[in-house]
Amino acid sequence: MSSLQRDIIDIRLDETTIARGNPIVQRERKTAIDALLEENQCRILTSDLPHQAPFKAALSVQETRLIFTLTCALDNDHSFAIPLRAVARHMKEYFEICDAHYMAVREGNHSKIEAIDMGRRGLHDEGGHLINRVLSNQVEIDFATARRLFSLICVLRSGTHGPRF
Repeated sequence: MSSLQRDIIDIRLDETTIARGNPIVQRERKTAIDALLEENQCRILTSDLPHQAPFKAALSVQETRLIFTLTCALDNDHSFAIPLRAVARHMKEYFEICDAHYMAVREGNHSKIEAIDMGRRGLHDEGGHLINRVLSNQVEIDFATARRLFSLICVLRSGTHGPRF
């Protein structure tokens, strides 16, 4: 049996920006959190303070920045800012393709669903690569963790800029 790495043991989102009452957004949130907590790799590259996993993580929005905070067992907080403009265009494209996907699902157009879903997965992968690039000098995370963080960033922004599904 392989042992799964779990550097992040808890993650919290800023509840004030999440679309309430939208079951699709809530399902995306739960799926991303569950998958991230099941297996993830994360290592802080900056700071002289003692820090080691396990971490508690938090995502919030402050003005024009997304704040990714890791708190280690010694209660040292390490916050990393991601300019929202760095991910805004990509999130907009991702939300648009998600809208198209859910419209195709409602219409029952299976060939259209498959084509859109391939594009959606591709944009989601690009979002993971983007998060890795933006954090690369501060935090080392594996691709699966970066991809799940992109999902959670989209969920976090769904209340103000997200999909209409």
